[in-house]
Amino acid sequence: MISVRHVVRSALTRFFPTSLVLMAVGLAPIMLSGVAIHPWAPLIAFSQVVGGTLGFGAALLLIRRRLSADAPLLGRPVIVAGVVAPIVNMLALMVVGSPHTSRVGGMAACALGGGMLALSMFFPWLSSATGMSDRFNAWERDALPAPPLDAWATAPTRASDVVRLFE
Repeated sequence: MISVRHVVRSALTRFFPTSLVLMAVGLAPIMLSGVAIHPWAPLIAFSQVVGGTLGFGAALLLIRRRLSADAPLLGRPVIVAGVVAPIVNMLALMVVGSPHTSRVGGMAACALGGGMLALSMFFPWLSSATGMSDRFNAWERDALPAPPLDAWATAPTRASDVVRLFE
C-alpha cells in the first residue's frame, strides 16, 4: 500500500512546483505586456495552484489503498498532471466563475479539477474492488462440475429415456 508520506511528497515536490511554474509562465506575458489586470491576480493564481494541489493530494489520499505498489507517484504522470493543471483550473473557473463567485468557490473548483486530474492520471494503477476477484474465484469453485465429454455421446435420444433420468 502507498503511504501518506509518498502522497504528500508527490503533491508537494512534483505537482505543486510544476503547476506553479506553468501558471507563472502563463501570467508573465500578460503582466509584462502592460495590460491592466487586477493587482491581486498573482495571488489569485497562486490560490488556484494551492487549490489544485490540495485536490490532487486529497484524491490520491482517497485512492491510495487501491493503488498498486508500482504506481509512479514521483514519476511522469504527476508531472503531466501538473502541466495540465493550469488549463483545468481555467476551465473549472469558467464553469463556476462569475463576478459574484467567492475566492473560496474558485479554489474549491480548482481543488475539484486537481482531484479529477489525480483520478485520471492514476486510473491505470487502480486495483479492482477489494475481494472482488476472491469472490469470483469462490463462485467458480462452488459451481457445478461439467459433465464428462463421453456423457454427451451416450446421452438418451428418446423422450422416455430423458424422463427416466429425472425420476
